[in-house]
Order: sequence, then structure tokens, then C-alpha cells
Amino acid sequence: MLTDVKEGATLLSLAESAEKHLREHGHAVSVAANEDMTAFDVFPAEEGARIVRVQALGRESWEMVRSNGETLTGLGGEDMFLKMIERVVAHSTRAG
Repeated sequence: MLTDVKEGATLLSLAESAEKHLREHGHAVSVAANEDMTAFDVFPAEEGARIVRVQALGRESWEMVRSNGETLTGLGGEDMFLKMIERVVAHSTRAG
């Protein structure tokens, strides 16, 4: 069980970092936290279905769920997280 889960303001800060990183790497996206502020979703900036949901964020672990239901789990700090989310978004926009 995760004991150091990112929620609330900490989650929003990471969501903002992810959106900034993705935009800097050429992805037109928007990011929105869920109502409980325990996960956030990445959407195309224009209308469109969710690309990925980021949830179960621990101190150095995370879980991403692609729109097709595939779940990816990763380990590492924020730099590794940003690299992985960029790859997931890049793959999703190529495949879509």
C-alpha cells in the first residue's frame, strides 16, 4: 500500500509540471485533476478523448492508464515521470 501518495496541491503541482513539459515538447494538451484531487487526466488541447490518466502517485512511483485501459507502472523521480508521460502521449497521438 502506498504511504506517501501525492494528492491535493502536490498533485496539482505535478500536473502543471507535466502539462508544461508536454507543451514544451510539442504536444497540444490540457491537464485536469479529478474531483478528489487524487489523479489527473491529460487531454488533447482541442476536443477529444482522454489520452492518459495519472494515478497512484507515490514519492517515486506512479501509475498511468492509457485510454485503451492499459496500465503502466513506473519508478523514479519527477524527471523519469516526465520522460515516461511524454512517451505515452507521443505514442498515443501517433497511434490515434
